[in-house]
Amino acid sequence: MKDEWAVEFWRLAGVLLFGIALALISGFTTASLLIALGIYIAWNMQQLQRINNWLAKGSRRSQLPEVHGPWNNLVKEIFFTRSKLHKRSRRLSQVLKRFRRSSAVLPDATIILTESGKIDWFNPAAQNLIGLKKPQDVHQNIRNLIRHPTFQTYLNHAHYERGQEVNIPSPEHPSITLNIRITPFGRNELLLSARDVTSMQKIQDVRRDFVANVSHELRTPLTVITGYTETLGDENLPDDIQIGISAISQQAKRMTQIVEDLLMLSSLEMETSEAQTEREIVQVPLMLESMCEDATLLSGDAKHHVHLDVQSSSCLLGNQSDIVSAFRNLIDNAICHTPPGSTILIRWDTVNGGACFSVQDNGLGIDEKHIPRLTERFYRVDKGRSRDMGGTGLGLSIAKHAIQRNGGELTITSQRGKGSTFKCTFPAERVYKPELEQPGLEAQA
Repeated sequence: MKDEWAVEFWRLAGVLLFGIALALISGFTTASLLIALGIYIAWNMQQLQRINNWLAKGSRRSQLPEVHGPWNNLVKEIFFTRSKLHKRSRRLSQVLKRFRRSSAVLPDATIILTESGKIDWFNPAAQNLIGLKKPQDVHQNIRNLIRHPTFQTYLNHAHYERGQEVNIPSPEHPSITLNIRITPFGRNELLLSARDVTSMQKIQDVRRDFVANVSHELRTPLTVITGYTETLGDENLPDDIQIGISAISQQAKRMTQIVEDLLMLSSLEMETSEAQTEREIVQVPLMLESMCEDATLLSGDAKHHVHLDVQSSSCLLGNQSDIVSAFRNLIDNAICHTPPGSTILIRWDTVNGGACFSVQDNGLGIDEKHIPRLTERFYRVDKGRSRDMGGTGLGLSIAKHAIQRNGGELTITSQRGKGSTFKCTFPAERVYKPELEQPGLEAQA
């Protein structure tokens, strides 16, 4: 490269010497120098014209232009750069073809959307499950093709950003249930995947119906048993009979509580859609004050230290019964599963426009392996202790479903020997702020 520029420098010097010599002979200095520079510029323009013609014809190696000086190096650089780009383009094209071939055989519908919801591409499964058609549906807005209200709410409110999924009937085959999940990727693009979950949905429906029916059928005999045990209770009876009647009564009441919890859980599972949830103003600060008083009574001789920290007077928009049930279950869970004398901090605050309710204790903590399964029905970390405390094993499952039904999310963090934190977060759209925002309030129960 340096040699080429050295040759070019001497070429320019030769042109200038020619101009000077011509000036000495003719006596016209300016004109002579302009003629010499004109020849040099014309020569370079000819080099550029050859390069331009070569580029216009596809810049092939077999048609490299005959140029000299730095122009020759420029042609080589252009050729090698375009060769690299061509190889990269071929590799990308092969990857794209493999992606399209692999996605074509996927049983799940796959659709690439723009940020505004317009369709860029979809695989054959999207044609079968959703009813999309090529090429007329490309660049159409997905909102115009999937009109189910649940999906519209899911997409318009960007619920997918919280990792949520929705189940809706297929627009093409209403008897098919689709599980739809949207994942952001790339530069403001969205990947929509739809899976046929009809069989799984039917199994879940059968399970819910079975639990609901069995629970209803158990109600009557349990009511009869409870009524007779209350009638049979008599101080004059022998001690062994009194002990037996007391045990029957206690177990009947425990079974009745399990039935009630199962019925509530079945109800929550059957109506999980946020769109179907009634929205009313829930006065959370006042509600928590009452719950803390109840928690102190529940603690009894265990003498837990229950503290309430209300940092905002904001309320929630949701179903009052669901929210009361969820918050009460989380507080009762802390009372029942922490050692006597433990400190339980109940906090209500607004974070990043949303709301956050948390129950924190300094109890025994939970091993990390148990945390993912804590909200499963009937799952217990310490089965013997939970049974002694009278728990049904459904409280956390009810809390999770109730919170989700009201647009929130339940997260659990715990460390063995350092306590646990159960946190419920709600989006900004679920927060109602009174006109007069009061400063943080602190109370102690």
